[in-house]
Amino acid sequence: MRRVHRKHTEILYVFDLCVHSFPQQSVNKNYFSVPMEKICNLLPAISSLFTEREDLIKDIDKYQKKLHKFEGIERTGENLAKMAKHQVQLDTSAARLKVVDVLINRDLKELTLRTEVFLCRILKAHLNWEYQSSVVSVEADTKLAELFCNASRTGSLATLETEMNNQLSELRKLPLTRRG
Repeated sequence: MRRVHRKHTEILYVFDLCVHSFPQQSVNKNYFSVPMEKICNLLPAISSLFTEREDLIKDIDKYQKKLHKFEGIERTGENLAKMAKHQVQLDTSAARLKVVDVLINRDLKELTLRTEVFLCRILKAHLNWEYQSSVVSVEADTKLAELFCNASRTGSLATLETEMNNQLSELRKLPLTRRG
């Protein structure tokens, strides 16, 4: 259970990182939270199935050892009854192990599908963020080019300085984003 809690915490950390890394105008918190919630709801069930599977394997091994111990003993009524009891317990545990394996297989497929949805959303948001960053970079480059074009056309040094200060203040107002 401790492993699941740690994984759950790591997933929530990634979730928070993703939500806060992307611009608010393109991604809202629900965009990531719905698939993340579905993933987090599956993790405890899968963990408990694996724990149950480990316990069943130990039980099966224990019952097989007990049955093997009875093979060399005289076959009296009491020994046959104990042997039959252990055989029933072994068969029950083996059947339950098969059921647990099917459930694990089903839940792991479900987890994979839900994780794919979540990762696709992260990728889409990242690509959108990259595109927006590129657009802002092009706008900044265009403003700089205009600044230098206008500067070469102006005659006096004071006019050039005023024009450059105005253009630089406009550049500082642009919503530049950091590229990763």
